[in-house]
Amino acid sequence: MLLVSAATLLFEIALTRIFAVTQGYHFAFLAISLALLGFGASGTALAIVPALASRDIRPLMAGAGLLFAVTSTGGLYLTNVLPFDAYTLLWEPSQLAYLALYYLALAVPFFFAGSIVGASLAKHPTKAGVLYGTNLVGAGIGCLLSVVFPLFVGAAGSVVVAGVIALMGAGAMAGRELIRPAWLVPGILAVGVVAVAIVLGVTDLKLSPYKAVSQALRHEGASKAWSRWNAFSLVEVIESDSIHAAPGLSFVYQGELPPQTALAVDGDNLSPMSAVPPEGADFTEYLPTSLVYRLADHPTALVIEPGGGLDVLTALRNDAKSVTAVISNPLVVEAVGERFAHHAAGILGRSGVTVVDEGARSYLHRTDERFDVIQVSLADSFRPVLAGAYGVSENYLYTVEAFESYYSRLAPDGFLSVTRWAQTPPSEGVRVVSVAVEALEGLGVEPAEHMAVIRSLQTITLVVKHSPLNDTDIDAVRGFAEGLQYDLVHLPGIEASDVNRFSVHPTPAYHDTVKAILDPRTREALYAGYSHDISPVSDDRPFYYHLFRWSQTAEILRSLGRTFQPFGGAGFLIVLGSLVVAVAAAGAFILLPLLFRRDASNGGGSQAGAIGRLWPFVYFASLGLGFLWVEIPLLQRFILYLDQPAYAFATVLFGVLVWSGVGSLASDRLRVPMAVAVSVVAALSVLYAYGLPSVFDATLGLPLAGRLALSVALLGPLGAAMGVPFPRAVRVLGEQAPALVPWAWAVNGSTSVVSAILATILALSFGFTWVILGGAVAYLLAAFAAHVWQRRAAGNREAVS
Repeated sequence: MLLVSAATLLFEIALTRIFAVTQGYHFAFLAISLALLGFGASGTALAIVPALASRDIRPLMAGAGLLFAVTSTGGLYLTNVLPFDAYTLLWEPSQLAYLALYYLALAVPFFFAGSIVGASLAKHPTKAGVLYGTNLVGAGIGCLLSVVFPLFVGAAGSVVVAGVIALMGAGAMAGRELIRPAWLVPGILAVGVVAVAIVLGVTDLKLSPYKAVSQALRHEGASKAWSRWNAFSLVEVIESDSIHAAPGLSFVYQGELPPQTALAVDGDNLSPMSAVPPEGADFTEYLPTSLVYRLADHPTALVIEPGGGLDVLTALRNDAKSVTAVISNPLVVEAVGERFAHHAAGILGRSGVTVVDEGARSYLHRTDERFDVIQVSLADSFRPVLAGAYGVSENYLYTVEAFESYYSRLAPDGFLSVTRWAQTPPSEGVRVVSVAVEALEGLGVEPAEHMAVIRSLQTITLVVKHSPLNDTDIDAVRGFAEGLQYDLVHLPGIEASDVNRFSVHPTPAYHDTVKAILDPRTREALYAGYSHDISPVSDDRPFYYHLFRWSQTAEILRSLGRTFQPFGGAGFLIVLGSLVVAVAAAGAFILLPLLFRRDASNGGGSQAGAIGRLWPFVYFASLGLGFLWVEIPLLQRFILYLDQPAYAFATVLFGVLVWSGVGSLASDRLRVPMAVAVSVVAALSVLYAYGLPSVFDATLGLPLAGRLALSVALLGPLGAAMGVPFPRAVRVLGEQAPALVPWAWAVNGSTSVVSAILATILALSFGFTWVILGGAVAYLLAAFAAHVWQRRAAGNREAVS
């Protein structure tokens, strides 16, 4: 079981990476839902056909391990060949069928993995602590493997590796009585799986045609020069004569752009590498990002996530004294600074340039240096405002706390510069202003006197000065905007005649919106009545790209099939649609055993009839909700602390699962009443909800290795406590009504499907703290259910005696 559990988590985490690359970040969270969907279905099957677990279960477990290996690799192959087009999902009925096949192909492996655990619990409920604990520890090992194998074989190759590990596990579960010698057949099959995967090209992922890399490669002569995976990303280099990128370039510029090569991360976010040294990069003086260098003379500059290096090139062209480039992805450093340095004119290796390979927030927390210029680069692709595909992704560079951190690291007369895409209607381009205003007011600074905002046809650039803008600064901004024909959006002393002069809109929407944000008397009314959510985001709700409001729905539906809007603006609606599917599936998995099995429908016999189905159902359903309402927000919070989503995913899952396994293994000895066990989890959840941010703030400056170790230690108390309630209840249920054990497994897995999606939706709306508190409430409900359940069972025993 240990090996199959490890393989299952390796497969699950690999799917999150594959989905993020091939379809988009919004699909990545579906990997968790698929896993839980398969686990819930396995419980239903065992409840309907109890004979599966009533005899020697070794053949079943070995067969399920074998089928997991085959279907995991086969499912990945099927998703690669299916003509699934998520962009047309809402108006092409055939895509619904492809989506169903997509789900089914990837949920089936988890069904077989869940069958192994479920059959073990059904056969030996009194050993639930050891069995469930072994499953959790194995899953934790799989989390560690998910960080290692992508370095060598990529995410798709990790799926094949998961299949091989599962085959080894199948051989171990079968034993010598069934296979002689025990490892021969699994070994041969493992070689076969690898060979078939190579022949079928399983590891060659098919990207969505709407991904930036897919579109770039459509041009004649375009080619992929380099492609490399690490634990958290796929970085590629695209060579093409069609690549010409200079976001916001002034129309005044009459020259040609230099030869460029594109750097892409996860199939998207193309960033240019320009083959020209600073001395020849005159075009950078015509970019909106060069405004800050008209205000700061020979500055020390910090450039955050410069991608292919355009903002580093701009800083050097404009006589920056020194440039510190913070790049959190080592593969980006390798591509731009080493392998393709000639395509970037050796920009990262030039004198005066220092590369820092870590997350920006942790670096700013650690360093004592103050900078004359801090530039947050525009490193992601333009997306239409209605395109909600990235709305569920966290971004800790654009939160109120991030801006407070930037401001704290500015020299006394230093400048912060942030450039975002200009969209119609104004959305994320003005949200960055709302974030800055909230941060400055929180620091006791008057925003309007410290800010300048300009607009090009494509971009909007915000500049914040540590001290108030003086007359020299204001004149410099006016001269820069006038000379390069950029529109003023905000500047101290701005007049109505100053705005909307060059890239003319029907109304001065950007100016009017920013003006309302800066005025405390109109701000809240603007946020409440605006067509999109442009309110400031925080570390507790870091969804900068989530602009969705329910009032958008009519416009989204009108645009379906008529305009190029990814998912018809329904990135968030896809999540809601998944919730509907999850609720329907969960209801079916829970009710089917009650319809097909008389012993389950009457409570599992006379003894179970006394305790009924209601309170065991409430208990296991509450655990299914509570576990993930605590785990998923913790995972998202740790992204800030550990710099990368993949590190957070692997570390939090490893910590929670292994510590939960320890708790489960100890549960048989603890003999703690169920109500007490879940109450402890509820109390600890509240403590972590409010206490973790302070711990993060105090230790964010530690090296990554120190933060990883501390993370695992921090998760110990909560994780161990979370591992006790489920096996403890299975043991009790096995003593009282063993026929209900498979059904309890189905209930727990099925409600977890709903829980995973709800956690995402609730976090988008209310933030992580409230989701964790919701998990605490779910555990308290489980405590109440356990109390009633045990009291009724005790009453039944007294009546019998």
